[in-house]
Amino acid sequence: MGRPAGSPAAFDLVLTTAQFRLPKLPQVVQLTLPLSATMTPGPDLVEQPEGEALARPITLVLVGGTSLPEWLDAAAARALARDLGLQARRNGGTLQFVTGPRTGEAAAAALAQSVAPPHRLHLWRGQGNDSYRRFLAMADEIVVTSDSVSMVADALATRKPVYIYRLPRRWTPGLRLAEGLRRLAWERPTASPISRPIAWLFDQGVIEASADRRLLFDKLAAERRLAWFGEGRAALQPRSSTGDVDSAVAQVSRLFRLDQFQARRSGRSEALGAALP
Repeated sequence: MGRPAGSPAAFDLVLTTAQFRLPKLPQVVQLTLPLSATMTPGPDLVEQPEGEALARPITLVLVGGTSLPEWLDAAAARALARDLGLQARRNGGTLQFVTGPRTGEAAAAALAQSVAPPHRLHLWRGQGNDSYRRFLAMADEIVVTSDSVSMVADALATRKPVYIYRLPRRWTPGLRLAEGLRRLAWERPTASPISRPIAWLFDQGVIEASADRRLLFDKLAAERRLAWFGEGRAALQPRSSTGDVDSAVAQVSRLFRLDQFQARRSGRSEALGAALP
């Protein structure tokens, strides 16, 4: 599930998603979104008092945290609050910012300073009532920071309009080196003598390239399941990835011949029932 360390060729079945950029092999099945991410229980939240009913439309802003190369520091958090605030002034309604366990203290503090009434900020504290699903249910549309594929899956499962907010990217020297080597090994038109040993290092799991979440989000945007924040509000066709569950079950069943096992078990049960008085 996801991305194995090294080459997927050693496995009979790999269920993955686009951001891991695995090679096209018969045993590699690319799903739309991670199965484990679909509407998982959310974080515990400490809420600020809401008082009067919130003005519609309600825009839920799911805030993640730094997940390289995506970067969420105080400056990025202030930019997020500013950009969403400008949209709310144009379109009306209420913003509900919800942080998560990966939201750093500096980013959370910057949001607390930047988000003002009538908009609301709900800070994750690791204890209290789980309001995540309620926030998803209340929302008219959802904005998710670009560091989290799992929150995007949760948002899409609501079948409401979903927008991805681009966080700034920060590339460490190690990330840049791994990405450059990956391109040298896999993206050159023809293989070169140096590409083979580099590819071997990736196949052995010695080097791993970072996940390219934007690649996945671009794919979903092309399918009109979601859109990038600030790049128009075209008519979306949001839908969850429940079909991926059926596909994954079918692949695993085929791998272990579970369909034949079920048929044999059903036949034995019918024979036993016929033999009983």
